[in-house]
Order: sequence, then structure tokens, then C-alpha cells
Amino acid sequence: MASMLDMFQRTVLRAEMEDEATMPRPGGGAQRGFAAKRKVLIILALAVPLLVANYGMYGWSSLAVRKELTSTAQSVEAQAALALKAAAITTGEVADARYSQRGCFLGSVQLLQLKALSSPYVRSLNVVRNGKVTCSSVGGAVDVPAELFAPGLALRTGSIRLLQSHWFGLEAPGIAYVHMRNAQDGVISIMHERYFRDMVDLPSKDRYRSVVLRLGDQYVYGDGGMTDTPPVFINQFVSVRDSNGVQVFVEASHKLRMMYLTDSVVTWNLIAVAIGLLMALAVNFYYVRGRSFERMMRTAIANHDIVPFYQPVYHAEGALLEGVEILARWHNPGEGYIAPDVFIPYAERMGLIDSLTLSLIKQVQHDLENIIHLPVGRTVALNVPPTMFDKPEMIGALERFSGFLQQNGLRLVLEVTERQFVEQAETERISTFFEWLHRQGILISLDDFGTGYSSMGYLNRFNFDYLKIDGVFVNGIGSSTTAEGVLDTIIQMAQKLGMKTIAEKVETKEQVLYLVGRQVDCIQGYYYAKPVPVTELNQYIPIAAPIHGDATDAESPVPVPAGNAGSAA
Repeated sequence: MASMLDMFQRTVLRAEMEDEATMPRPGGGAQRGFAAKRKVLIILALAVPLLVANYGMYGWSSLAVRKELTSTAQSVEAQAALALKAAAITTGEVADARYSQRGCFLGSVQLLQLKALSSPYVRSLNVVRNGKVTCSSVGGAVDVPAELFAPGLALRTGSIRLLQSHWFGLEAPGIAYVHMRNAQDGVISIMHERYFRDMVDLPSKDRYRSVVLRLGDQYVYGDGGMTDTPPVFINQFVSVRDSNGVQVFVEASHKLRMMYLTDSVVTWNLIAVAIGLLMALAVNFYYVRGRSFERMMRTAIANHDIVPFYQPVYHAEGALLEGVEILARWHNPGEGYIAPDVFIPYAERMGLIDSLTLSLIKQVQHDLENIIHLPVGRTVALNVPPTMFDKPEMIGALERFSGFLQQNGLRLVLEVTERQFVEQAETERISTFFEWLHRQGILISLDDFGTGYSSMGYLNRFNFDYLKIDGVFVNGIGSSTTAEGVLDTIIQMAQKLGMKTIAEKVETKEQVLYLVGRQVDCIQGYYYAKPVPVTELNQYIPIAAPIHGDATDAESPVPVPAGNAGSAA
């Protein structure tokens, strides 16, 4: 007895393994592609933060260099402006003093000398009368034309001129500043050039290549040079200018940016590595969990843990049973209920949708043979993606399943979602395949019509038997005139094209009455029945003969609930 039992168990196990072997599985190429994609994303997760960090660090160093150069230029400009302001005050006071407006006497010269000594920036003060220098704190009484005294200097208040030397043969260059009482009379002050040269003397030759001070139309360089030629820069530089015509240029050395990069490279890259590791871990976790979910789903398909639920579809008039729609449901012992909009798209992405469809077909066939018997003439609707139409093994499975249903007086309805259909509808093979389906006695339903990909052209081109109206339009009954208008248009269009209409997710009596008044053919939704396992399906199927049988065999309508039975699946 034990050996016979063992033999029986081995036979059953071998048969189950053969059945599972017929179910299509993703090839090794898909698995390798999965692993390669994972590696690429992990590499990108590690590399992108480093690239962003170093690119950002380069941009940040440029901003830091500019900020430092601007700060230095503002400091030099402030010093130059302070010196010029002091000289302007001193020159203006002398120009307005009575002693500068009289002759050049000894007392006048001494007063000019005292005034020059009181200003830290002024080296000499020179009185101009009638366009000539007539009295000087250095040369005393003189009679020198201003253009000879300070060549190129304009006699107007605020004029500045760099002088390599002047009439009195001073040993160092100077900077002339003018204050005029009128067009011919005023004072020219000569400032110490070394003060300005010290301002632009490079504070750090490692950090700055050059600092240049512009006074008027001339330039003072840090090496003591004074010229009319503008500077030429080869590195990053900034300039700061005030309202008095003082402008400062500061040019960075070739080392300055590298100093900032060197100071920050370790910190920035450590942060980038940390972020990259976190991103890589997240990617790896996502893929590991995805693979875990994939293994869990493969096991569920193999063990028939994803089971068919049945939702009845009724005629709008009299609530007579039209058929049932097969809906996949998955309750995992560890994860609990897993929604179809989670695992079905995942099955499509991972190439498991064919195996899932075959598993559901196998279970439905078992249910119809052993548990439930639908009345003759009813339909069994199954949602399939059009991509399955290219696969001979799937076409064969559908053909066999349709043959089984027809032997039991039922008809198979293939539901094609609008989104999936439009992605395939440009090819002639779909039209050819639809013709083959009709020859096999298989009906075709366009599901979720009107949800975003609607095309009147392919409705006319392809021969659909049913058009399922999405629940978004049904939900608008009584609350949205726009939704009702679209719903009416869809119903009228389907009727003119000779298609039966099925309204989905019908939940209220108001919706039923509205749809019946528009001559919708069938109604599906919680108002009549929710999706149920096969063990609960009998209560929604009155014992009856075929729809076109005798009066004595007429099918009784299913009891209609008094109100809303719940929300749609």
C-alpha cells in the first residue's frame, strides 16, 4: 500500500512539473539584462555624486576666487578714495583761502608749506592764476604755464593726472589733483605716488598675479610703473569702480583656484562618496527587493496562490446574467492582500504575465469543470495584453480554452485595454488576428474606453464585439454634466457601430436607472455583485436554462440590492 501511494505521489508530482514546464518563463537574456541594468545603476549611483561634487566644487571655487578678488579690489579702492578725498579737501581749502588769492609772498609760501605738511598724502601745493602756476610750496614764486607744469592735466575740479616728473624736477613721480575756483584760477596739489603704489603692491604673489589702480585715464601698477596703457589679464579678474573715476583691477594667480580646490577636495569628495554609497545601497535594495518580489510572485504563480475571482456581468434590462469577468487576486501569507494594480504591471515588466495568464486559465477551467456550472450561452471574459498575440504558445492556450468553453455552451471574451491596444494597433497583424479570433468563436472587448488614448479610427477599423465604458464616466452620473455628456456620446457611438456596451463600476440605483434609460446593454459593478471566489459565485447565478429557452426555462433575474453595496474594485 505504501509503495502504491509513493508511486501515485510521484506520478502527480511529475505531472505537475510537466504542467509547470509548459508555462513560458523569461530567458537567460532577460536575467542577464536585469543584472546588467542593476550594475549600471549602481555605478551611476556612485559616479554621479562624484561628478556633481567635482563640477560643483569647480564652480564654487570660481565663485570663491571672485569673492576674494572683489574683496581685495574693494579694499584698494577704499584706500585710494580716502587718499583722494583727503587731497581734495586740502586742495579745496587752499583754493578758497585768502592767502592763495593774493600775490606770492614769503608768508603765502610758508602757509602753503604748512598746509602741505598737514596732509599725509600731499607733497606740494601750487596756486594757479590765469592758467599759470604762480606760487608753489616747493618753488616759491614762479610763472609757469599749467600745461608745462603738469602736461596733459585738465584745469577742472576733480581732474587727476599721473606725472612722471614736473617743473620743479622732483625726484619721484607724483599724482596731480585739481580744484578750480573758476576757469582760470585754482590750486593743483601733487600727491605722493608711493602711497598709491603701496596700495597696489601685491599683498600675496601666490594668490594674485597683478593689482592695477586706474586714476582717470592712467594706470598705476604694483611694480611702480605708471602708464596710459590698459592692463592685459590672462587669469580670472575683477574690477571695482567708484563715482570719482577710481577703478581697481585684481587678477588671480594661476594657483589661487587650485588653493581653494585643494582645501575642499577631500571634504567635497567624502560627502559625494557618502551620498553615492547611500544611493547605491538604495538602488541595490530596490533591486534586491524587486528580485525578492519576483521570486515570491513566481512561487505564487507556480503554486496557484494568485487565484481567479469572478465578477458577474448582467443585462441592464431585468438583471439577467450575461457572463463573468475573470480578475486575478493575490493574498500572500506574509504580505497580506497585494493589489492587482501592483502585481499585474510588475508581471508585465518582468515577463511573468504569460505564466500568470496560463495559471488563471488552468484554474478557471478546473473551477468550471468541478465547482461551478455557468448557464449555457453565457460569456467568460479574460483580460490579455495584445503582446500575447505574437506568441504561438499563448495563442494555442487561448484556442484550447475557447474550445473547452464552447463544449460547455460558453463563449470566451478577450478584453484588450485601450492603452495596450493603441500601442500595437498600427500593424495589420492585429486586424488579421481579430479575424482569426472571430472564426474561432472568440469575442473581443475593448476595455476602459475613454481614459486617455481614444481613437475613433481604430474603433471603425477593428471589429470589436463589446465596448466597456470606464467607471470614471459612470461616477459622474448625477454630479457632472460633462461626464454625462461624454458618456452619452460613447453609448451612441457604440450603438451606431453595432457594439454591445458594458458599463463598469456601477454602484448606485441612480446610475443603473440612467444607464438603462440610455439603452446600455450590460452592467458590471458592486451594485449587483463584487468580485468573488468561485465558492461564492453560486449565489449570483440563478439556476436557469439558456437565454433563448422555453418560458418554463426562463432565467430569473438576480435579486437587486436595496442600495449601494460598496465601492468598486
